[in-house]
Amino acid sequence: QILASMQALAACRRASRAAWRCAHPLSADYVCGARMALVLFQSQCTAASSKSRLEQLREQLREGGPADLGSERQRPAPEKFSGLAGVKHVIAVTSCKGGVGKSTVAVNLAAALKTAGHSVGLLDADVYGPSLPALVSPADTRLLKTDTGAIRPLDYEGIKCMSYGWSRHGKAAVLRGPLVSGLITQLATNTDWGDLDVLLIDMPPGTGDIHITVGQNVQLSSAVVVTTPQRLSLIDVAKGIEVLSTFGVPTVSLVENMLYFNCEHGTRYEIFGPSIADHLTSQYGIPSAFGLPIEPEVAASATAGGMPLALLPPERQTPATRRVVQVFDDLAKAVLEETARVGVAADDLPVASFDPMAGFALREGDRMGTIAAKALRLECLCAECVDEVTRAVLVNPDQVSPTIEVVGIAPRGNYAVEVRWSDGHASLYSYRLLWDCISAQRDQ
Repeated sequence: QILASMQALAACRRASRAAWRCAHPLSADYVCGARMALVLFQSQCTAASSKSRLEQLREQLREGGPADLGSERQRPAPEKFSGLAGVKHVIAVTSCKGGVGKSTVAVNLAAALKTAGHSVGLLDADVYGPSLPALVSPADTRLLKTDTGAIRPLDYEGIKCMSYGWSRHGKAAVLRGPLVSGLITQLATNTDWGDLDVLLIDMPPGTGDIHITVGQNVQLSSAVVVTTPQRLSLIDVAKGIEVLSTFGVPTVSLVENMLYFNCEHGTRYEIFGPSIADHLTSQYGIPSAFGLPIEPEVAASATAGGMPLALLPPERQTPATRRVVQVFDDLAKAVLEETARVGVAADDLPVASFDPMAGFALREGDRMGTIAAKALRLECLCAECVDEVTRAVLVNPDQVSPTIEVVGIAPRGNYAVEVRWSDGHASLYSYRLLWDCISAQRDQ
């Protein structure tokens, strides 16, 4: 039975290689070829399990002759190509909420990094609704292979770009989750990115298969979160930041898009409500936050044939667009600086501990502080404890036991710790928030 299975596997490999050679790596034909190989494998297994086949193998082994396992010997697997080998930092641009302008921010961030002299790549990870083909216009949109069989990225103003949309030419992608995950892995790792300072990945909305695939298969350095000042966006963004933290990916910057609108009479209107940046940066320890206004020029640059504002030469910029470009320049600088700090060794991060008598303790080098467990529990900023819009405290202090204890502490990236309480609640505290709480208790 083992020998028969080996023969079936060899047949499957031959069919898979044939399907790979005959089909474009991004075409539906390759999927069909893989399915055909699976059917062949199943049929071979069924045939091999028959009594006549087993008797034939036993007879060959009794006679001392070699069993017929096919003419092709198994060859050592070639060294796997990794298009990310020359990439210094991979940064995710995410929102977890559609329609907030994330792709526009990703393109302009890439342009700002390029203008600052960095080598940049941009991967559109949205298979079902790719935006990159509509935001940039490369001179040649054909997807070609290199001599090594890798996918050659498209070039737009010196930025290396890749999107599944250029293989579909406007057609809808009807694919199941596992196929999409494999496709994103292929686009990320089998594209010949070359030597890059930064590769930006424009993530799709939500927290589904693609996010898990990227988090598991790509070594993300950091993430930039894009949102709008709305309650619904705030809820989704909070979930997205927590998902990123489970993969150890720190959020280094927050972008509030469409934060305000300046009318021609000089009045500023906060159409979607006041800024929520302070709430998010305080709760999750995000080092920097930026706000982008509603500007018609930004929308015009996102249409087919337009150019990202961050690539416009100074003589073509209006006062309004110049302010927007400056925000993207500041964002690019902050993202690089904070991402460089992500590589801090674990020994240099603050160490949290708990003692029933001393309370919750935090140590960072020679600096150390403690805070009572109940006091720290009341400082939780999650949606169950603080209203996300009014910031009103929802927890009654009298309902928190004075003898509450910490039952678990788990670091989240290099910016926060998750604290699990004896009442069943779980809180996420940034190191900055913990030091503020400790300082406030000392002052009291």
